[in-house]
Amino acid sequence: MTTVTPIPDSPAPRRFTYVQLAEYLDEVLAFEFDGGPALKRIMAVAKGTHPDRAAQHNAIIAAAQEEIAAMPAESPAELALREMQEQQRFRYQWNADCPWMDKNRPAWSKPENDRYLVKFSPGTCRWKSQVYRLPRHRVFGTVNGSPGDRSVTLGNYEIYLRQLIDERDPHIRIEHGVEGDRDLLDLELDEAADLAKVVLLLLDLAHESDAQ
Repeated sequence: MTTVTPIPDSPAPRRFTYVQLAEYLDEVLAFEFDGGPALKRIMAVAKGTHPDRAAQHNAIIAAAQEEIAAMPAESPAELALREMQEQQRFRYQWNADCPWMDKNRPAWSKPENDRYLVKFSPGTCRWKSQVYRLPRHRVFGTVNGSPGDRSVTLGNYEIYLRQLIDERDPHIRIEHGVEGDRDLLDLELDEAADLAKVVLLLLDLAHESDAQ
């Protein structure tokens, strides 16, 4: 049984919703009431007349402990399930790492490249490899610097692997263009292999033509 220490200069009794009361009991007693008749009886106690919040707290906890004591003993399976449930984590700080990103992480991905459409939403969490860039020599990009000290940044290709955590295989993404105006192409691995084969054969064909 829980020993309750009175609260000095206790404020007025609190008004609970059923959800708030269940969370309160879970926090104090580490026991989850499912919203059934037991919680309704405890709510009736919470709504009773109490001189202050400490007295209300004592009455709520005493009523909850009576309800717990009157419950049938758990079977071994029920006990194991409850212990397993208590070990689960449902809340994370927004700036924390997503725990499932490191589960089955591909060797080619690095945590600093992880991407999220909505953080902590597994269906939008994506691994990403290092980005490999190639210049596009005939695509004018941006002019940088001031007069007398200017440079030109060419358009480029950016090529990398990306994979949602619930996908079996990665895709190869090719981005090309200039800043603010880029096109995207996503290729499955077999598509990328066929494309690479065709490009190499076209290179062979071009070199054969040069040799003639």
